[in-house]
Amino acid sequence: MENLHQNVIPQAVDELVTPGDHQQHTTAAANILTASEIDSLLQNWTHDNTGQLVRNQAGGDAALLPDPDRLRRTRALGDVLHTVQQLWYAGSEEIDAVAQILANGSRTASWRLPLGDSAVFDFFLGILAVDTIRQSLKLQILRLAGNCCADADENRARVVSSNHMPALLAQLEDDSLLPFAIQVIHNVMMDYESTQLAALNAGLSAKLVDLLASPRFAHCQHLLGMIGTIFEMLSESEATVANPQTPLILLNLALSPAVVDDAADVIQLTLVALSYLSFENLQTVFVSSYGMPSLLGAYYHISAKLDPTVVAEEDLEAQLKQLRNTFMQLLADLCYLPTFNQVYDLSSPIFQTFQSWLSSPGNPSLQAAACLCLGNVARSDEASLALVSNHQLHTPVIAITAAQVSLATAQPAQGPFDAVLLHSALSLLKNLAIPASSRPVLGDLLTPDLLPTIWSLDPNTSMQTPQLHFAAVSLTRLLLTSTPQNVRRLCAPLSPDPLSPLSSQTLLHRLLDVFARADPTQAAHTRTEAARAALAVVRVLHTTPVPPLLPDWDPRDDGYVFRRAGAPVAAAAAAASSSSPAGEDVARPRREVFYRRHGALGKALAHLVVQPKFGVLRSEAWFVFALMARSEDGAGVVSKVLAVPGAWEALVESITGRREGEERSAETAEERGEVTISTDAASVVDGLQPQQVDPQQAEGMARVDRENGLVLVSELVKHAGGDFPAARRAALGEMLKEGGELVAEGRKDDGAKEG
Repeated sequence: MENLHQNVIPQAVDELVTPGDHQQHTTAAANILTASEIDSLLQNWTHDNTGQLVRNQAGGDAALLPDPDRLRRTRALGDVLHTVQQLWYAGSEEIDAVAQILANGSRTASWRLPLGDSAVFDFFLGILAVDTIRQSLKLQILRLAGNCCADADENRARVVSSNHMPALLAQLEDDSLLPFAIQVIHNVMMDYESTQLAALNAGLSAKLVDLLASPRFAHCQHLLGMIGTIFEMLSESEATVANPQTPLILLNLALSPAVVDDAADVIQLTLVALSYLSFENLQTVFVSSYGMPSLLGAYYHISAKLDPTVVAEEDLEAQLKQLRNTFMQLLADLCYLPTFNQVYDLSSPIFQTFQSWLSSPGNPSLQAAACLCLGNVARSDEASLALVSNHQLHTPVIAITAAQVSLATAQPAQGPFDAVLLHSALSLLKNLAIPASSRPVLGDLLTPDLLPTIWSLDPNTSMQTPQLHFAAVSLTRLLLTSTPQNVRRLCAPLSPDPLSPLSSQTLLHRLLDVFARADPTQAAHTRTEAARAALAVVRVLHTTPVPPLLPDWDPRDDGYVFRRAGAPVAAAAAAASSSSPAGEDVARPRREVFYRRHGALGKALAHLVVQPKFGVLRSEAWFVFALMARSEDGAGVVSKVLAVPGAWEALVESITGRREGEERSAETAEERGEVTISTDAASVVDGLQPQQVDPQQAEGMARVDRENGLVLVSELVKHAGGDFPAARRAALGEMLKEGGELVAEGRKDDGAKEG
C-alpha cells in the first residue's frame, strides 16, 4: 500500500482506492451488456457527446469531477446496473467477471462517484451480506468497495446510510479475505467520522483485538501498520465501548518477537495503546489486570532498546518524542490511582523495576519516569516513610540530583543536562520529605552544592528554572519546617573562620536572595515559597532551644564563631531551654545578631501578609509573628515587617475587619463607649495565646487571625513600642481596644447560641 489515504486495490488485490456521491440515479435504459462491453465502456470513456475531450480538472480528485461528465457517466452505468441485477437473479457466475471489471475501473478516480450515484456500488455491497455468495465474487466486491471509498466521502456515507458496515466487518472472519477486508475497512474509515462510528458500533475493535490475540494474525501481519491506524481512528471515540484488554494486547504485540525489531510498528502500536489508556475507565482495569509489567517493558524498550539509526532513517524522531512524553505522564497517572497501591505494594517486582531504573545513569528517561512514578507512590505518609527508612530510596535520588546540578552548572559543559529529570527528582524528594521524621535524613540536600546551587541560578530565565526554582525552593521550605537540624544547616556560617568573608554569610542569605531576584510576575510562586521558607526558619528559632541552632555569639567580635573542638558544652546544654530565663538569656543575643545579619528577612516575611491570593499563608504568618513578638529581638523584626508598605494595613484589616482609614459603623461606635465592653476586651486580650490556624476550618480563620493579631499587637506594645512613632503607637492601642471588643462580642454571641 503506497498511500494510506488512497489505496487502490489492483486486479490481484494488493492496493486499494476510495469512494463517491450518495445520489441514487435510475435510468430508463434496460440493455443487458456483455462483460467486454462493460470493460470497453470504462476503458474508452474519453470524449463527451459533443466530441470534445473530457478532462478531470481536479487533477484526479473524484469529488471535484465536472458535474456534466459525472452525470453522463452515471447514466451510462444504468445499463451496467441492469446487467448485474439480471446476472445475479439468474445465478450466473459471469457476474464475477463483471465485478472484477468494475473493481478495476474504480481504480480510476473519475468512475468512483458515478458508480455510487448509479447504485452499482450499493448493489454489490448489498449482496456481500448473502451467506451463499462465492468467495471469488466477495473478493471483487471488496476491491470495488475499497476503491470506491478512496478519498470519496459520498460513497463512505452510502456505507453508513445503507448499513453495509456489518457485512464488511464479517469478511474479517475469512482468512483468505482477511488482508483485503482490512484494507477496505481502512479506506472506508479514513478521515470520515461517520464510518468510524459505524465501525465502532459494529464491534470492529473487539474483532481486531481477537484477531491480534489469535494465530490468524499471521495472515495479515504485513498490514500491522494499517491495523494500528484503524485502532487510532477507533480510539478517538471508544472510551465507553472499548474492549478493556485492547491496550494490553497491543503492548504485548509490540514486544512480541515478530514485531519488536520493527521500530515503526513498535512505536505505532504503543502510541495506540497509550491512546486507549488515556481513558480513566480503562486505566483502572489495566492496573487491576496486572498490565503494568507490559507497560514498563514497552517503556524500557523505547527508552533503551530502539536503534537510534533506524529511528533516524525512518524519520520516526517526532513520533518517538511524542511517545516518550505521553508515556511518562501516563506512568505517573497510573501510579497515582488508588488501585495501583492495592495491586502493587513496595515488595512487588514493579517497585524493584523502578529502583533499578533509578540506578541507570546512562538513561535519564528511565530515571525520570521512576522518579515520577515513585513520587506518586510516596504521596501517603506510610509509603513515604517506608521508602526512606526501609528502602533508602533517597540515596539514589539525591545522587541523581547532585549529578544533574553539576551538569547544569559545569563550566565548560561536561555533558547534557536534563531539566525534566532534575525536576522529577526534586518532586519525588518533596514527597519523601513530607513526614517530619524523614526531613533530617534528607538534610544533605541543603549542602551548598545541591539545593543552594539551584537557588543561585537565574530564577526567571535560565534552564527552565521557573519550574526548577520553584521545585527546589519548595523542597527547601519543607525540609526546614519544624526541623531544627536543617534550620541549623541553613543558619550556619559558610566558613568557620572568623577572618573569612564567608563567616558572615549563611545559606539563608542565598535563599533570601532568591526572593529578591525572582520576578513578581514570572516567578511569583517561587517568591512566595522563599518567603515561606524564611518563615519556617524564624518559627523554629522562636519555638526551639536556640543554642543547638545558632552558632555561639562572641560579644567581643559581634559575629559568629563555632565552639572550638573539644570545648565544654555542658553550660550550653544546661542553658538550652529558651523557655527558661537562663535559656532566653542565651537565645536572645544570638537571635539579635542573626537578625541583624539577615536584614532582608523583613521584606520576605512581609510578603506573606501583603500578598492577597492565599489567606492561609497570611494566617500562618500572623501566628508566627505573634510567637516572635514575645521576645524583644523578634518584636524588633516584626516592627520592621510592619514598616513594609501594605503590611500595617493588612494587620489593621485582620484585627478590625476594615481597611485602615475606614470609619467604624455607628453600632460599633456606640458599643465602644460602653465601659463593660472595654473591660471585657482587656481581659480577653490578656488571656489570648498564639493559635495555629487550621486550613480545613475556613470559617474560623478570620477569628483566629484577629486573635493572633491581638497577641501580636499586645506583645509589640510591650517589647517594641519604642520602635513606632507616636501615631502608630496610638493606633496599636486603638487596635487592641477595637479588636478586643470584637472578640468579646463574638464570644458573647457564641455563648448565646449555645444557650
